[in-house]
Amino acid sequence: MRCFSFCLLAVLACAGSRIEVDLGSVPPALEVHAIAVWPFTFTHKYEPYESYEKTHDIVQAMLARKRYVILAGDDFEVSNSRGDHPFLASDLALRTTRLAILPRRLAVIRAHAEERIASHSRELVDKRGRVVGIRKEYDKSIVVGVSILHPDSGARLLSTRTVVPVDLFAMKQPYDPRPEVTKALKRTLEAALDRLSQIAQSPTWRRAAVALRVNPRPVFTYAMDNHDALTKKLANLNFVEADVIKFTRYQYFYPALTPRDFSLFERHPHGLVVDGVSDDSFRGAGLQKGDVILRMGEAEMLGENRFRRAVALAKAGDRVALRVSRAGKIIDLTWVAK
Repeated sequence: MRCFSFCLLAVLACAGSRIEVDLGSVPPALEVHAIAVWPFTFTHKYEPYESYEKTHDIVQAMLARKRYVILAGDDFEVSNSRGDHPFLASDLALRTTRLAILPRRLAVIRAHAEERIASHSRELVDKRGRVVGIRKEYDKSIVVGVSILHPDSGARLLSTRTVVPVDLFAMKQPYDPRPEVTKALKRTLEAALDRLSQIAQSPTWRRAAVALRVNPRPVFTYAMDNHDALTKKLANLNFVEADVIKFTRYQYFYPALTPRDFSLFERHPHGLVVDGVSDDSFRGAGLQKGDVILRMGEAEMLGENRFRRAVALAKAGDRVALRVSRAGKIIDLTWVAK
């Protein structure tokens, strides 16, 4: 495949640090129908749950765009999170084939954060202005980058990055110890998606007006790069201490979390909580507010992206089985795609 290779470096003025956008090699007549979200990686010390949470942020931002079929989390298995080529470092090629998604219409989003420390010397002076010594000081910053790859051609379509200083005295919420990374990721991701929409065509997918809340409980069992999952640490605590940590981690996803929400998430190891149903086809299927969708077709509902993808890929007239939990009872429904 011939590619028109050119590079563009643009600096976007933002409230805060600037964002650099680098356009790479773009195949002609590029179409992107689906995007796989690679696990967020840190090049410095981190906990696996932080990677899970940042990856979740990317998925939610992608879903809000309503442009692409999204693969993430348990949709594919990563053997090497730092591997150069997504198809060689995961079973992504096999999984997309099973979903009837052509590799040439797939893009991969990879995001990372890198900690940098710069040192400089500062003279110490007395009251008379005389130099009495030298003190070494350190400034810490975080580089947050987002790359969008086209694994079929091996091309890097584009990348965005920004550098943000770390303010050790800034107010932080207990559930988000790295707010500068969270904010920088949102800005660099939005810049990358805006640019992607300009260089690639994408189809219009079927949507369903069903408001959902994902159960973030897998954050406790997520392990990555030989780092132990949070459940191993929780096992060494009493139930009160463990519940405090769990509640705090749930708050990352839902800052206004209530004890009732906490109990609901704990009772269901997976599933999507239905907060509202405006879609006629799903109301006709019997789906109600308060239901927890456990399965749709053959897929367990481990993330909202699975529900949205099943709706998008269904053909008109398809009858899709739904298994939901309602008031403690398991109910089977049938959704008919319009």
